Amino acid sequence: MASRLETRSAQLSQLIEAADAEPQRRIAVRAAKAAVSAVALDEPELAPALADLALGRWGGPGAQAATALTDRLDAQAWGIHDEMEQGTAEQVEYRATFRRARAASAVAFALATDPRNAALEAAYEADAAIENLELIRGIVNEVLGIEQDAERA
Repeated sequence: MASRLETRSAQLSQLIEAADAEPQRRIAVRAAKAAVSAVALDEPELAPALADLALGRWGGPGAQAATALTDRLDAQAWGIHDEMEQGTAEQVEYRATFRRARAASAVAFALATDPRNAALEAAYEADAAIENLELIRGIVNEVLGIEQDAERA
């Protein structure tokens, strides 16, 4: 089954899928942390998830907390979207909330018990949050020891 990341970059998806579990984990964690940093996501609800990422605890309460935060931010983004259609909110407000939801989702996916799914989905969500596929590509290449120029050849 094709991953959502494949819709953005088949090459990145293939690199992640071919990697072993340990590099997949590192990709997931680094992508999630990059997303959180890029959007300055500093929600108290995210603290257990970030602690679980740091300690390598997969699938626990932190994942549930990150999923709950994602759901809350997604609902908030949809509310802002509705307000945009009524002319009472700006697209910049919607985009900021959407990107924050995607960063929270990257953390939730990074904590998935399956390292392959964690890496593919965290990278996809991080790209949506950061809006910079090259940054995600750089994370993958660095974790896998691929030189940027060699990968483009």
